[in-house]
Amino acid sequence: MQKYVDIREIKYNTYKDFPDISSGVVTVIANSIKEDIPKKIYIKGQQISTRYEGQPHGKKCFNCQAHGHISLDCPEPPRKAWSSARTHPTRTRANSNESLSTQDSQESQDSQENTIVSSGETEVEIYQDKETMEIARTSTTVSTEFNELMEDLTEILGTISDSDGENKARGVCILISKDAKDIIKKQVPATLKGNCIHLEFKIENKKYQLLNIYSPENNTRPQTEFYEQLDKYAELINVKTDVVFFGGDFNLITSERDSKTGKIKTGRRIIDIFNSIISKLNIKDTYRYRNKNTRVYSWTNSDNSSATRIDRIYLSKHICNKIKETLYIPFARSDHKGYKLRILIGYIKWGTGYWKLNESLLQQKKYTELIRNFWK
Repeated sequence: MQKYVDIREIKYNTYKDFPDISSGVVTVIANSIKEDIPKKIYIKGQQISTRYEGQPHGKKCFNCQAHGHISLDCPEPPRKAWSSARTHPTRTRANSNESLSTQDSQESQDSQENTIVSSGETEVEIYQDKETMEIARTSTTVSTEFNELMEDLTEILGTISDSDGENKARGVCILISKDAKDIIKKQVPATLKGNCIHLEFKIENKKYQLLNIYSPENNTRPQTEFYEQLDKYAELINVKTDVVFFGGDFNLITSERDSKTGKIKTGRRIIDIFNSIISKLNIKDTYRYRNKNTRVYSWTNSDNSSATRIDRIYLSKHICNKIKETLYIPFARSDHKGYKLRILIGYIKWGTGYWKLNESLLQQKKYTELIRNFWK
């Protein structure tokens, strides 16, 4: 930033409701601006968006780098552009001589550092420089840092169960506390590998089924196929006696309240399959159980024009009354928020008390017929 401004002070902002969590927004107070700051700059290999009062907007000329016009209307002399030989290599090179081939080869080397591709009023400028190479090295470093982070978390928390996707990417994992009981069973369905992990564990002789998923992109064929396979897999889970946790990034919503625009962009077929899964597992949305009409979003796009609550946790209906806390927590390095669910589980001590009839049973035809037949 010192290239563009004379820095006086730097402030690291936090979320209003979470003062201990960085929002990822940094305010730079400058004495003066040396030159116009681009909307996107790279700092240590990380792309940063900038915004300030008086920042140039609108069209940008890739010939003189000024704002307000395009290169076709630029008053400055044109920079080196593509030759006709490179524009139509197949047709031109067939009739070219040796000197032209040598010249093209030299021009190719000269233009490697700064290449302009022009088509009408659409222009794309490509730079190959040290920053680009730095980004490539950074992506490799991130993978190493992630593995080191997982090792540190294992030492602090305990076990990590995962289901890797293709090339160890886009997988799902579950971190288990050292104080937790041993996992009875870990399952990664072959048809759902990389998108689903299923753990079964016990607490005081009660079985718990924990499913963590990562759905493919919304409204696509892979998403339809994923939920079809998950719908079949849900039939294998014992929901009559076990407690089911079902959470993750679902990449879809089923209610207009969970969208900033108030629109559901998922196809009817996918939603029907998803609702079938929810019905088979006999579960409820934990956040909506406690917050009927509150609008909150777990994912927001880059310009904040779209936001949805696609990250959720569902829980067996008969234990939803044990929920103590539901909270979405922002994370500066992600466009998703974390979701915290706190419930009180364990052995329930039964004692003396009042017996009360569940009046909703009287609305069920099969139940009333059973009572009538019993007294006949």
